[in-house]
Order: sequence, then C-alpha cells, then structure tokens
Amino acid sequence: MNIANTISLLGEIVSHPTKSSYILEKGDGKVIIRSGGDCSGLDLSHLNLRGFNLRNTTFRGANLSGVDLSGAHLEGADLSEANLTGALLSGAHLENAIIDPETLSHAVFQSTPTGLSEELISKIKGAVEL
Repeated sequence: MNIANTISLLGEIVSHPTKSSYILEKGDGKVIIRSGGDCSGLDLSHLNLRGFNLRNTTFRGANLSGVDLSGAHLEGADLSEANLTGALLSGAHLENAIIDPETLSHAVFQSTPTGLSEELISKIKGAVEL
C-alpha cells in the first residue's frame, strides 16, 4: 500500500470512527475492506472474513470464492453477481442482503445463515445441504 492510500484510509477512519475497517494481506499486496464500502469486482478469494462487520458493503461482481464468511454481518450487503463458489456462509447474517439464489447455491453451509427468506431457502435447498 502506498503512502497516499495509507493517508486516505487513516483520514476516513478518523472521520468515520464507527465504521469497521479491515486491512488484509492478499498476494503481494493489501486489500482494504470497509463496512458500507464498495468492493465491487475485487478479488477477495480465499480471505478469512469470519465474523467481520460488512453491513451495507457492496460486493457486486466480486470474487468471493473460498472466502470464510462464517458469522459475518452482511446485513444489507449487495452480493449480486458475486462468485460465492466454496464460500463458507455458516451462521452469516444476511438480513436484507441482495443475493442471487443461483450464486448462493455454490456456497458452503454447515448451519443456516440468518435472514434468508423461506422462499430463498427453498430455492437453494436442492443444491446445498442446510
């Protein structure tokens, strides 16, 4: 991460101290994820986001394959068109999340996440074991 990105992140953290921010190692660089931020199209594959506060975060078209989102707070998150192949969503909080049933069917569940409508659960039950 260059100095300009570091200063920008620190400025945002100071101006919005109630929003959760995470700096993660990804390959040879770092990825910054912020609750309520825009992660559209990012490659976040195989990261450990277990229990993270990612409320209202946009992941439209992001690569979330193999990501551990167990217990993550994804209330109001936009997961449309995201690649969830092999993503672990056990116990994730998905209330009011925008999520495609087809992509959700590629995720891994060991327990039912909260906030899924009965209609959505019925659409994916044939493809995954809840």
